[in-house]
Amino acid sequence: MKTFGGIVLLMLSISVHAFEINVHSSYLVSEKKFEEKWPTSPVHENLLAEVMNQSLDTNFSVIEKAQLIQEIAIGTRWNDDPLDLIRKKKKDALFSFLDSCQEEKSKSIDATWDLMYRTHCGDMQFLHSMASNNDEIANVTKRKILAWTEFSYKVAVGVIPTRWRFRSIDRKMSDEGARLFKAIMISKTGGRSKWTPYVLFSQSCDRDFTFFSNGQLTKLKCAQKDMSERQIENMALGSLIHVIQDSFSKSHTERKDGDIIRFGIYSEQSSHDHKKEDKHYDDTDSNYSQPNLYAVLSEIIRLALEDRNTRTDENWTQVRGLLTNTVFKLRDGGAHPGNIGY
Repeated sequence: MKTFGGIVLLMLSISVHAFEINVHSSYLVSEKKFEEKWPTSPVHENLLAEVMNQSLDTNFSVIEKAQLIQEIAIGTRWNDDPLDLIRKKKKDALFSFLDSCQEEKSKSIDATWDLMYRTHCGDMQFLHSMASNNDEIANVTKRKILAWTEFSYKVAVGVIPTRWRFRSIDRKMSDEGARLFKAIMISKTGGRSKWTPYVLFSQSCDRDFTFFSNGQLTKLKCAQKDMSERQIENMALGSLIHVIQDSFSKSHTERKDGDIIRFGIYSEQSSHDHKKEDKHYDDTDSNYSQPNLYAVLSEIIRLALEDRNTRTDENWTQVRGLLTNTVFKLRDGGAHPGNIGY
């Protein structure tokens, strides 16, 4: 059996795949930030809080603003913890993560696997602005990112209802966005076709890891948390924000003068070096300070809340243009991913 020290060290490694999150950190209204709680820092959450405190409409009361920040922050954590395992059962989440990152296993992960495997070392690494395999060129990664951001934006503003089934998503998204989203979320056997945004973002799952028989993960058991429509919408907006935040991490993308030269791929990187970089966001590097992360997030949040008020996606064209031509502007769409120095 693992020693206590060994387990602690392994637990600390669960945040290696993105700017750090802390699933137990709460928003402190008086300090306008999330509390620092061992063992990880709420980097994603505090980037969000800083942006929203600087730009959120003054029509929001202090309580309304705090609730909105807290709920969107839960969404920023979702990309790292889509099954609510880190919050509930960190040890088992960790072993799922480590199992998914085994080289041979990671290559076989596809739409039939559960989200904890897919979003970390599997085929949905675009949720962290990274490529999913060595053969995935930059333009393919970008197209997946744009499909996901279209879906999450339209859920966030209410254009895609929280109970809308994925099999009918083409009635709410662009042709390419719907095609890619279905290819990502619905397996060839039709799995997840009846899923909805509510099912996706309210998952609360459980699995156990046993040290016997060389270590085995038990079958995943999931249920849906009781959540309101607005909470689901805020989670969707948080997921979109997470993708953008990660694109400004030096271990996720290689940028020059703001443009993306190539995406990183986690399997080619040192987990130690990747983790060290993801403890903070450095806005002093000119390659990453333009486009300005805070300005981009502020504008997208503003446009999303404006559309939410009218339950339309009139601003989506503007948001997509910002993502396509600024945040995810590529120097070479055919560039292959790499370790990008990590």
